[in-house]
Amino acid sequence: MRKERVLRFVGYAVFSLFSLFIALYLTFPIAAVAERLSFDLENRSKGALTLEIGDIDLAGITGVEAEEVRVGLGFTDPAIPLKIDELRVRFGLLALLLTNTDIQADAMVGAGKVEGVFRSEDKFAMSLGASWQNLDLNAPPILPSLAGVPLAGELSGQVELAWTRSLSKANGMLSFGFDDIELGAGEVFPGFKIGSPVGSGKISMGYEVKDGTALLSQYEQTSDGKGGQPALSLELVEARAKLNNDIRRTTFEACVKFKLEDAYLNKKENKDLKRAIDLLNLQFRKDPEGYFHAAFSGDFSFVRKLRLRKRLCKKTKK
Repeated sequence: MRKERVLRFVGYAVFSLFSLFIALYLTFPIAAVAERLSFDLENRSKGALTLEIGDIDLAGITGVEAEEVRVGLGFTDPAIPLKIDELRVRFGLLALLLTNTDIQADAMVGAGKVEGVFRSEDKFAMSLGASWQNLDLNAPPILPSLAGVPLAGELSGQVELAWTRSLSKANGMLSFGFDDIELGAGEVFPGFKIGSPVGSGKISMGYEVKDGTALLSQYEQTSDGKGGQPALSLELVEARAKLNNDIRRTTFEACVKFKLEDAYLNKKENKDLKRAIDLLNLQFRKDPEGYFHAAFSGDFSFVRKLRLRKRLCKKTKK
């Protein structure tokens, strides 16, 4: 008899807890989650990024699904809205409404995919891990807008960062890969315009981040995928960036050397470009191998606020 009473009591307790959980789940303030996500993104980026969520709903026990998501990129001019086709976020729902944050997310952007994890153990210690594959450079045209010239191709990459209080103290790594990248017609550097698209094959680069400074650690350019020599030979020789919580205030300095192949320059449609190459000696330095060297620095406005220096590139000093 006593055993039956104990089992009955345990059953009532379990049922009550289960009912309470279901009630909390069904009445969870999901709108507050959307507001918290939007607030966190804008606050941590110092207004450089904004988030608009059209529809959001619970997905399973520890996640949400969202549609009609737009990220405002305030560091481009004009601002470019990034449309996310599908977004899934998983986290401890109650923890999100408190101090600590542990968020895992994956999103589909066109044919590309982005995955990421963001954690904050308290209001100061934070970490970010993210990867992205096959992102179309023109959907949306973020890099073309920053560079000021049309770009085609796909972008993949990875980031692992940890910091306390500010990104200016971050440590970790960054890597980027560009597949079948093509530079469209336009002004590449002040005073230097190209008339027809030029391919530069595949490019990969890596950075080591220490105390908020990202230093170039690896760079490679390979063929265009057809076994041929890229029309534009491009090497990033020097590169460093000083990270900042406000993306727009992230500063960089770099030096590249480049050379256009004769087969590309000898095309009929590029006759004006071939004549313009002779004028590059007035803007850039040229080495014995025929490569032009361009050193520049600025902030995240990139080409629009570019400061050029006429010198030969040297390997980045660590």
